[in-house]
Amino acid sequence: MQWFSKRSIAGEFLQLSIPTVLAGWIYAIYSVADGVFIGRYIGSQALAALNLALPVLYVPYAFGLLIGVGGATLMSRMRGEGAVQEARRVAAQTLVALLVVGALLMLPLLLFPHAVATSLGAHGILAKHCSTLLCTYAVFIPFACAGPALGFLLRAENPRSARISLLAMGVGACLNAGLDYLFIARLGMQMEGAALATGIGQLGAAAVMLFWFRRASSTLLPDFSQGPGYYWQICYNGMSEFFSAIAPVITIYAFNLTVVKLFGTPGLAAYAVMEYMTLGAIVTMLGLVQSMQPMISFYRGANNPVAMRRTMQVAVVSILACAALFALGTMGFADVLVRMILPEGREVWGIIGGAVPWYALAFLPAGVNLLVAGYLTAIERPGASLVIAVLRSLVLLLVFLWLLQSLFGAHAIWLTLLFTELGTVLASAALVLRYRVSAVMLPFRRASVVA
Repeated sequence: MQWFSKRSIAGEFLQLSIPTVLAGWIYAIYSVADGVFIGRYIGSQALAALNLALPVLYVPYAFGLLIGVGGATLMSRMRGEGAVQEARRVAAQTLVALLVVGALLMLPLLLFPHAVATSLGAHGILAKHCSTLLCTYAVFIPFACAGPALGFLLRAENPRSARISLLAMGVGACLNAGLDYLFIARLGMQMEGAALATGIGQLGAAAVMLFWFRRASSTLLPDFSQGPGYYWQICYNGMSEFFSAIAPVITIYAFNLTVVKLFGTPGLAAYAVMEYMTLGAIVTMLGLVQSMQPMISFYRGANNPVAMRRTMQVAVVSILACAALFALGTMGFADVLVRMILPEGREVWGIIGGAVPWYALAFLPAGVNLLVAGYLTAIERPGASLVIAVLRSLVLLLVFLWLLQSLFGAHAIWLTLLFTELGTVLASAALVLRYRVSAVMLPFRRASVVA
């Protein structure tokens, strides 16, 4: 039984991964477009304020992953089992969960924007920029939460729906970039303009996906009739991805405070630029992992271990090749990227120069960790996947952030990402042995994967 066609496994993976990776890149444009326009037209202090606000802006995205990945994994497995009606109930409950969570996340930013900004470490002009951004963006939080989740649901249906997800993200990115230019460069609306541009872009993307999702011919048309409740299973299956995304709320906050202490506002702007530079590699590898997951879940439901093994092989080669290419590209074109975002930031340039090689070298072990965690989620082992997510996104990151600067001085903090990913690889290797995850490195054992 094939995932969605009679193509080879590699052909199916390619057909699904192209729109998924492109959707990830379009998502990256949301962040990079704001950073470029803020850095070029408002200045490094505004860019620093944007980075201070990032922990809060990650929260709706994290909940979108929790609900979207959990729902898509469950629906893919049910489709593989032939339980289409139950898959439609999962789709309906996923939409309800998104609505409730989005509304709850919106309220604190509407009511207490300045308090949130100061709690993030913003003071003076940074607090003004940060609170303006958060208050203006708050009304769009439900759409920020829904966007990534709806994308997962559409990719769980078929390649055509995956392309609609890509189209929706493209509409949102074009709106965001165009409105950034209009609001910031032309009308001088500064941080308010940046927030409006991002929010309207996310609203547009979510609207397109919702329209397609509710069409009558959809095999995942939501069924709101009474039936079994799947809310716990949805959240349980998406737990690893949630913690992977929510952990930056803590780690970016800790990084921001440390960087401000060691390097001042220029250091905070440099950290923001470094995050933009690594974003392309991360979203590409995540896109490849997310393309693998519904195929693995489907073939697991269809009891086809041979197809699971071949899918894993294709994913391993794709992700590791991607990591190597991005490492070389980042080291080769770092200067061009930095000057594009901050053409006048000479002090920032000096800080970034010493950090780029270490960030680039972290891509390869990061790819390994994302691959193993994604596979564990796809076979409904979220607890094991959560171990990887917590280690690489929180525990080891905070430990090495403190340890490296204490032992080797301020500039050693840029080694934190590399050491964190290498440390997490050890845990990933142990989980590979435990669950016989990689069909490339280990003999495939049907019982350990399908059970």
